[in-house]
Amino acid sequence: LIKKLVQHDEVEQLLVYPLLREKIGGKIGEDHYERSLSEHQEHRNLLYKVKQSNINNDLDFDKKLEDAMKSVFYHVKKEESEVLPLLKENISENDLKRIGSSFKAHKLTAVTRPHPDAPTQGFPAAVANIITKPFDLLKDFKE
Repeated sequence: LIKKLVQHDEVEQLLVYPLLREKIGGKIGEDHYERSLSEHQEHRNLLYKVKQSNINNDLDFDKKLEDAMKSVFYHVKKEESEVLPLLKENISENDLKRIGSSFKAHKLTAVTRPHPDAPTQGFPAAVANIITKPFDLLKDFKE
């Protein structure tokens, strides 16, 4: 579950949010962009705490997991009710399909573990994904 959430968040940050900022623009686009990045950083921090915990030995594990899931569910609700309708109104059907294809392709290069201190935007984030992904895969393989 953590792997899928992390990959989804990373690809959204690289593809969807810059597009939101560009196509919506103005205060609305900027506010959604900044809020989304902030929520993703919160996800990274919370999921990192869950990933570093041991379900058998950490008395706070349930609380950490609950906090992470509450944050994710809030974000999803906000995206589905506000962000996605804005994108659908302001982006052509062809661009939406292109972004969907690109989204799927980028998931293959996205990290699989939360990295709270990694860059979150633009070229630095893309490079961090490329460099970090092999190490994540090694850790995933060992688990």
